[in-house]
Amino acid sequence: AYLLNIDGQRFLTLGKRRFECDFTDIKFDSYSDSEEVLTPWVQTQTVRYRYGIPCISSTEERKEVKESGATAAKIATRLKVREKVLQVLSDEGDMSISQLKKHVKGKGAIVAEVIDELLEQQLVSEFSGARNARMIHVINPRPHRSG
Repeated sequence: AYLLNIDGQRFLTLGKRRFECDFTDIKFDSYSDSEEVLTPWVQTQTVRYRYGIPCISSTEERKEVKESGATAAKIATRLKVREKVLQVLSDEGDMSISQLKKHVKGKGAIVAEVIDELLEQQLVSEFSGARNARMIHVINPRPHRSG
């Protein structure tokens, strides 16, 4: 059996087995609570504890939890890249896409996709620069923050 932690959800799944069973996965719904207890020296103390309630699960449910976590991580990454692109354009001014990719950490393909989304949403505009470079201009720059 394998105990898996997928995005905070805990699963117990059976690996290789030599018997037939009604289910192969158990999901543990995790809870925490506390209670006041009396210590041997007659003082009250708060004791915190965590417990899990098992329920029958499936491989499909485990995959869905994993995929939803991956989707949330992708969205978070894209939002960070978007924020960084807008910040760099506001702080530095107009830039080519290759210059932006140097300022914004991450995969160049994601940066390019985010720029295309910003163009679609009309938050940035595009014009031709020197040697027909694709230059990007932020439409409503943010005010510069002081020190």
